[in-house]
Amino acid sequence: WWNANTIAHNFIHRPLFRPRWQRNLFSCLLTLLLGFPQTVWRARHLAHHAEARARIKPSPLLAGEIGLLIALWAVLLTSAATFALTVYLPGLVIGLGLCQLQGHYEHAHGTTSHYGRLYNLLLLNDGYHVEHHAHPSAHWTRLPAHHDPRARVSRWPAPIRWLEGDG
Repeated sequence: WWNANTIAHNFIHRPLFRPRWQRNLFSCLLTLLLGFPQTVWRARHLAHHAEARARIKPSPLLAGEIGLLIALWAVLLTSAATFALTVYLPGLVIGLGLCQLQGHYEHAHGTTSHYGRLYNLLLLNDGYHVEHHAHPSAHWTRLPAHHDPRARVSRWPAPIRWLEGDG
């Protein structure tokens, strides 16, 4: 789930497909996989980069994503209610909580990067957060080339940065 969320983040900034129908189809797939309408997340995230308030605009894609989530929940609750309530729902809540935690700690004391090799290898250079804000359209493979020696750095990746103790 966490890596799919990282892929979704990269997809917001650099779509993987040129044809709109392919981008929309992938957005629907991510919506089902992550349990959250990607159209909403895209609007919120791009507003974050613009330091503006997100404005969610009704669209056929958003309606489709919401419809898919309703259908997913209907199928899960009718065919695998125990799984839906004891595995899927807790996983969704934990995943959304981790996203909130990461977003908080990426910015708690100013935008902060983490240069741990394993974290960045597994999560597509997600730790290069200062660099991402300076170059939001840069492909994730190019973020290390934009390394800013003046960047605020943490030895901990954002999801566990609470270990620093200064929240």
